[in-house]
Amino acid sequence: MQLSPQHYAAAWYELLAGKSKKERHAVSQKALYTLYHRGRLHWLPQIVNRVEEISAQKTKGVSAIVTASRELTEKEAGDIAKKVLGEKPSSITIRVNESLIGGAQVETKNNRWDLSIGAQLLQLSKQLKS
Repeated sequence: MQLSPQHYAAAWYELLAGKSKKERHAVSQKALYTLYHRGRLHWLPQIVNRVEEISAQKTKGVSAIVTASRELTEKEAGDIAKKVLGEKPSSITIRVNESLIGGAQVETKNNRWDLSIGAQLLQLSKQLKS
């Protein structure tokens, strides 16, 4: 049987389910190692996209990335994402970007909202020039 990116994605998702962060990291390392040694590393974007699709189907939700100028708690990031999306995302990734003056940015697979102070100042500047 010929394995496809979809097969790898399904297996990877099943291996990640219910694992701790440390265990997910180890599973992901092994998966990347396997892809590399089988000459299938070029499938990685397809596999990652499919894992995200499977996760969204299983959890019936959306995943979000919340970027802020400082470290946020899960609750803070969840509250920010919920305000933007209208519902709490099924999974949240928190990132820190110290170049942001303040505020946050929220990203999903298809959209990006820039709620940072820098973006608000830029918008105000454009309005004042008009």
